[in-house]
Amino acid sequence: MLKYFILIVSCLLSVIVEGSITTFPLSILVIILSYIILRSNLVFVLAFLMGLLLDVMTFRRFGITSMIFLGLLFLIFLYQRKFEIASLPFVFFSLLIGGYTYAKFVIPDNQFLQSLLIAILGSLIYLCLSAIHKKEKTVGL
Repeated sequence: MLKYFILIVSCLLSVIVEGSITTFPLSILVIILSYIILRSNLVFVLAFLMGLLLDVMTFRRFGITSMIFLGLLFLIFLYQRKFEIASLPFVFFSLLIGGYTYAKFVIPDNQFLQSLLIAILGSLIYLCLSAIHKKEKTVGL
């Protein structure tokens, strides 16, 4: 229950920060990492709602961000059956490709640079979260 509360709070924070302070695509980072770590269908609903909220906050065409988020999550969902998605190379390249796709449609400048930064930041966050998760398994929490 706590992990879903943390997921919802991080989604809201990323939408607020991306919609009001910066154009850095934090929401795609939160969506992809949360699906890879949790593998919950709740992430699809949150991605749809986050996209709609971002479109309203940034005065974009209504629904385009939700379509991008859901399309990327659907591709990861399909790859989940063939590949191990909980690995560092998959996380890096999915964030790189997902961030670039999102930036191509939404962000006017420095699309590759921002997607590269998102991939590096997301990979570091994934390493930290996986280390915490392994430590919890060994301790028995």
